[in-house]
Amino acid sequence: MMRKYDHGEGLWIDPDGESYAVVEHLISIQNDPDIFGLSAREVRGQTVEGLRKIAEKLIADGWKRYRYLAGDHLFEMYKLDKLLVDYVLSDVQALADDRVVIETVKPRREYKGTVDEWFARSMLRSYETNPKRGWRFSKS
Repeated sequence: MMRKYDHGEGLWIDPDGESYAVVEHLISIQNDPDIFGLSAREVRGQTVEGLRKIAEKLIADGWKRYRYLAGDHLFEMYKLDKLLVDYVLSDVQALADDRVVIETVKPRREYKGTVDEWFARSMLRSYETNPKRGWRFSKS
């Protein structure tokens, strides 16, 4: 399913669960459009805002984004995929007190808690909030 993750990289995960390690999520769309089923013409000359819109469409189509930043495991996905989050957190060997932030589009929700709370599923009950509009880690 997924290849071993190296810290410092992010992941794009396609709707079938295949992962692609990236340094910058938006730049990867521009550099490797064929991975996403896009043509070079569709991404050539896009601004950061244009690439964000493409990323939003990819997420609506079932793609997921993951990034580890300073103790935070950040996920963006269309709807919550518990098995995928379990797999990624296990694969990257997340520490129990690391934070997990998951943003979903449908329904628009944000889940926050620790890795321990995630695996106990208590963060799903206790930490659900409505997220602000925009991307949690749009710089990548």
